[in-house]
Amino acid sequence: MSQTESALYKDLLDLCNGIYSSGDNGINSVNIRKDIKGIADFAKDNRLDHYLAVKCDRSLTESEEWKVTGGSIVEEYNGYKQKILSGLNKIKQALGNESFMVIKTFSCYPHITSDLDVLVQDTRTKEKSQKIIEELCKNEPEGIEIDINHEISWSGANAVSKKFTWDNTQEIEFEGLRIPVPNAQLDTIIRIGHMAFELAQIRLGELLHMFRQSETFEWSIIEEESRRMKWPKTFKRLENILDRMHMILFNEAFLNKRPSQKEAYGITEFPYQLPYSFLALAVIEKRAWNKVYGGRYIIKDRILRWLRNTH
Repeated sequence: MSQTESALYKDLLDLCNGIYSSGDNGINSVNIRKDIKGIADFAKDNRLDHYLAVKCDRSLTESEEWKVTGGSIVEEYNGYKQKILSGLNKIKQALGNESFMVIKTFSCYPHITSDLDVLVQDTRTKEKSQKIIEELCKNEPEGIEIDINHEISWSGANAVSKKFTWDNTQEIEFEGLRIPVPNAQLDTIIRIGHMAFELAQIRLGELLHMFRQSETFEWSIIEEESRRMKWPKTFKRLENILDRMHMILFNEAFLNKRPSQKEAYGITEFPYQLPYSFLALAVIEKRAWNKVYGGRYIIKDRILRWLRNTH
């Protein structure tokens, strides 16, 4: 490794440990190519690229491997913040005094998302606000996409009850604006459900964010919610994977539980692609048959990733 590559790799590890470390144990290493392109690809794939660019020496992320359309990666993040702020103002304008919550958008470290996920309390509010927002967005074609839903569900896999959802909110400040978001326990079970029923992978940035969140609440609370919503086996399988990942990264088990070697077989790199067997069992348990049709996108993404990594 060159001096520049060593510095960038060290910055990456330091920033990961800034998101979460287990007691005195930090991440000692991660399985990536340690040249500039390898580090850049790893950071992008694990939603850590903007965090790294914003926090480290900008000269380290000015090379061709970090280029984005329209400027530097730091400029992209600053532009994203303005798009989020504009989107939030449109949401407030469309909803008036109606309750809403922004989900899967904010974490404990800077990153960007492909859209702004908003949750409202009922179908009527969803349909009404969606029409208003569409009108407001007509004159801003480059703005961020706003996705409004009235339940936490992925193609029929309703993962969290309405009562649990609206009993577990908090407010954060974003660029001077107060925004309702999930509290730590709601945020964590939403991300677990999203991984199991939609995303089909675990990115290192999001994993560390979840580990950090888990220190602030009783894990049994969200375990019980998965049981109420009829996906306890899927929840437990993913919990076992988290256990093993924690052991691999920090040399100690997550939640002080004994990790299951079986559930974590094959975890060698991030993002970790959840096995097809895991995804199939999740669909069967939740009876989310619409997800079977959507599985073609997961297969396509994995083929494209394999082709990229072999060239």
